[in-house]
Amino acid sequence: MKRSHIFFLVAAFLLAGQSASAQTTLSVHGGLNVSVLSNEVEDSVLPTNYLRISQPTFGLAATWQLSPPERTSFGIQLNASYSPRGGDLEGISGVNVRMKYLELAALADVRIPLILEPVALHFLVGPAAGWLISCKREQACADGEFRSLDIGLSFGGQLEIASQGGVGVTAGFQYNLGITHADAAETIRHRAVALRGGIMFPIG
Repeated sequence: MKRSHIFFLVAAFLLAGQSASAQTTLSVHGGLNVSVLSNEVEDSVLPTNYLRISQPTFGLAATWQLSPPERTSFGIQLNASYSPRGGDLEGISGVNVRMKYLELAALADVRIPLILEPVALHFLVGPAAGWLISCKREQACADGEFRSLDIGLSFGGQLEIASQGGVGVTAGFQYNLGITHADAAETIRHRAVALRGGIMFPIG
């Protein structure tokens, strides 16, 4: 994967400052990214509806909680993900778009402990930015056809089950609503939801 070294630089960034809070965790996650392109151009001749596609996704997240874990707390989550997106144009065989992004999201995190002590729910919302790594159809996309930066609003939920030592598992979803247009012609935006699970480690 092109520019894969960027992902590892981001991982180092997420690990930086891990001693700043006693309630800091790092999680490794993976799952399925379900995406579609929203076409805003009306065309009576050619179909403009894109079909959803599903592709693997993975990433890292660092979470800082600002109050003790036994009660409702507020925090910040920084998330770095490999996020493939695109869509297939309905009714036209072989017309598809496959794009790969490195996505960074800065999310406000509300953590609510449930009745079972090691179980908690997280509600997440915040801005996200995706840097285009590669793009192709049947052949490579034309230079300048798609923008290198995609800005969106990300929100979702996460279930956390932790052991006494703080190590645990997570499962949830993250929805990304494209705010800027993905293409230079300003006709399409991204819509994507990541369904993922992960392993969580205390790091501070």
